[in-house]
Amino acid sequence: MEFNELIETRHSANNFLEDVQITVKDLEPIFEDIKLAPSAFNLQHAEYKVVLEKDLKEKIREAASGQYKVHSASAVILVTGDRYAYRQTEKINEGMRDLGIIKDFEL
Repeated sequence: MEFNELIETRHSANNFLEDVQITVKDLEPIFEDIKLAPSAFNLQHAEYKVVLEKDLKEKIREAASGQYKVHSASAVILVTGDRYAYRQTEKINEGMRDLGIIKDFEL
């Protein structure tokens, strides 16, 4: 199955076959595609952490209210982001204000 077809036919999976393992090599092309996805002001503020180790997945399962799918998945992907990434846009906004493209509004 092609990746695009997989995306188009996606569904939420809640149970996984524990004897099926995914490898870093399997994940690399997916993350290469993810890097191409746009974000606001092209900040690319999201980071992805892949957890394959069983003991670490169990710790994550505890933190995730005991969700079985965290236990049975061959990989857990933690998505984090820089919540202050918007601050990098201050210079962009200032330049757009100077050009009259955006205006400041008082609420």
